[in-house]
Amino acid sequence: MPIWNNSYLRYSMEHSANRARKHTMPTTRLPGKKFTLTRQPNINARILEVLRSKSQTYISGEELSHKLDMSRTAVWKHVNVLRQLGYRIEAITSVGYKLVSSPSLLLPLEIKNGLHTERIGRNIHWEYEIESTNTLALQLAEEGAEEGTVVVSESQKHGRGRMGRNWISQPEAGIYLSVILRPSFVPIKAPCLTFISAIALVETFDQVLGLKAKIKWPNDVMIGGKKVAGVLTELRAEMERIHHVIIGIGANVNNTRFPKDLKGKATSLTLELKQKIPRITLVRALLEALEKWYFITQSDTPERTFERWRELSGTLGHYVEVNAGETIVKGMASHLGPNGSLYIQLDTGQEQEILAGDVTMVAKV
Repeated sequence: MPIWNNSYLRYSMEHSANRARKHTMPTTRLPGKKFTLTRQPNINARILEVLRSKSQTYISGEELSHKLDMSRTAVWKHVNVLRQLGYRIEAITSVGYKLVSSPSLLLPLEIKNGLHTERIGRNIHWEYEIESTNTLALQLAEEGAEEGTVVVSESQKHGRGRMGRNWISQPEAGIYLSVILRPSFVPIKAPCLTFISAIALVETFDQVLGLKAKIKWPNDVMIGGKKVAGVLTELRAEMERIHHVIIGIGANVNNTRFPKDLKGKATSLTLELKQKIPRITLVRALLEALEKWYFITQSDTPERTFERWRELSGTLGHYVEVNAGETIVKGMASHLGPNGSLYIQLDTGQEQEILAGDVTMVAKV
C-alpha cells in the first residue's frame, strides 16, 4: 500500500520511452497503476496546463523547457509519464509537443482541471483497481491525511455497501470514491453527513444531466424506482469528538451490466439517457456539491441539510416494508427525524421509529 506523503507526486509505473519521430502511446487500461496528486505544485499538471493553452498547435521542447524551468530531457521523461497514464501527446522532432486527447479515466490531473473547491479534492489518490476506496481512505485518515482527501478508483474488488452488501464495480464505468472529512461537531450530529452525500448526488445528476432523482431512506439514490447510487459512511470517534469520517460514494454511470438479482432493481445514468456520460464532469460537480453542503453543516443554519434531505425524499407518503434486522415493519412512511430516523405509521395507527433498516416500497394489502 502507498505511504502518504503531502509533498511528492508518486506513480508506480516503469518508463518505456521509444524516441520515435512521432509518438503518442495511447493507453486505456492501467491495471495495477497508482497516482497521487497533492495540493503542492506539480510538474505534470504544469505540463498539461501549458499544452492545453496551445491545444491547436505544437509547442517546442525549448519553449516548454523554458516555461517549466527544467531541461528538455526532464520534459521528455514527464511527457512519457503522462503518456503511460493515457494522455495522447504527439512529439515531432524539431517541431515540438501537442496534446491530442486526454484519457477518460478519473485521473487526479483531470479531476483537478476545472475543479472549484477550497478543501475537498486538494489531495486526490487514484488507483486503477483497489479492494475498496473506503478501506484505503480509512488507512490514509489513520495516517494523518488531511481533510478533503479523495480516494478514487476505476474498479473495486470488494466494494462495500450498506448492511454488508457488496457494491458491483464495473471497470471504467462508474464512480467509486471516498472522501475524508474531519468535522468539528460532536458525533451525535454525524448523520447529517449521510444526508449531504445523498443530496449532492441528486443535485449533481440534475445540474449536469437534467435527471431527476429521489432519495430512498436513508441514502439510496433512485431514478424511476431503481437504484443508481448509494452512500456508505464510516467514522472513528470518541464520545465528544469525531476523529474522521469516510464518505464512500458509488454511482452507476456508464454501467450496462448487472447481476441477475439486480435486474429491475438497479439502473445507470447511461441506461436512463441512452448515451455515454462524461464521468470526469460528474465527479467535479459532485465534489463541489458535497463541499457546499459540508460547509452548510458547519454554518449557522445546519438545519438546512435536514430540510433539503426531506424535500428530496422518495420514501415519505409511501406504504413500505422495512427490514430492521430482527424484525419486519410494514406501514406508511410518515416523516423523518432530525437524527435520520424514519417514522412508520403502522396499520394499528401507532407510530414506530426506525433507526436503521432496508426499505422496500410495497402495495398495501
